[in-house]
Amino acid sequence: MPITLLIHGPISDYSRLVLADGRKAVENGLVDDCVIVTYKKEEAKLRTTARDALEWARVALVDDVRNPGFANINRQINMVRSGMQSVDANDRIIVKLRSDQRVSLAKVRNIIAMHQHALQAGALLTTNCYTRKDRLYHPSDMFLIALKATLLDYYPAQFFAQTELDDHMAIRETSRASKSLLTIEQWPESRLYRHLLVSRAWVFRNTIEDSVAALRAHCVMLDSRSIRLKWEKFYGGHVTLVPYDFQMAPFEGVVKEQAQCFTVEELHGRDAGQSRVTRLMTRLLWNDFYLAGRHYGSYWKGFRKVVKGQYTAR
Repeated sequence: MPITLLIHGPISDYSRLVLADGRKAVENGLVDDCVIVTYKKEEAKLRTTARDALEWARVALVDDVRNPGFANINRQINMVRSGMQSVDANDRIIVKLRSDQRVSLAKVRNIIAMHQHALQAGALLTTNCYTRKDRLYHPSDMFLIALKATLLDYYPAQFFAQTELDDHMAIRETSRASKSLLTIEQWPESRLYRHLLVSRAWVFRNTIEDSVAALRAHCVMLDSRSIRLKWEKFYGGHVTLVPYDFQMAPFEGVVKEQAQCFTVEELHGRDAGQSRVTRLMTRLLWNDFYLAGRHYGSYWKGFRKVVKGQYTAR
């Protein structure tokens, strides 16, 4: 099955590594072609970062959107759908990769071969990083593999009208009324997945059991370690990204959520050994010292806060 690598997002210094991976993947036949989508204002930076990009990839330059939406959901829709416009066949496989994340594209190629039938049936391949147990219908949207037809159903043709402030206020109201964040529909990942489920006539029961059933029916979840997923914001992109497990209010004025992600074993009943190692890595890497450093913008300041007992995410 033909494979298109779609790299989207702003161009950073880290993007140089991401684009170099893409070029090697095209040259080595791991993917058939590549599309790079970034902002028009980033064109000069792209040319500096990857001078030969136009020789091995198609480049789509887009304008920013007036209403980015909650957690930049409309920006993601804009970029991914713009990139897919240059992909002709709806049955072509697309590997959606952010410009601040890296994966082993050799391992991705093997995984696509393993799950070829599921992909042809319309499955959305995602990762255990941010596929949440504590939120309904919430597979991760960070890294995806799917047919173009599947992604067209996943990403709405129209932007969401709500602003980030609109959604923050709605979440606060629901949080105060129910003392829970479980059934909230405003989370960007949930919105996108619900859009896919609506296109497939899923009857929503808004229960944990139904959410799990929907994930099992239409998703294949990958362990992030199996594709060596790395993120610039997670230890500078030097360490493989693993799921998280902590307690924290998503923003001020909202009840504390029990942030947990599925393991592959929990969702699909397989890869028990890999899931055990991933749970161990989660406890080691997502710790108070790291989270405090992210929170305060300084790992030294975060370290002092944790030592003094002034910060904990647990």
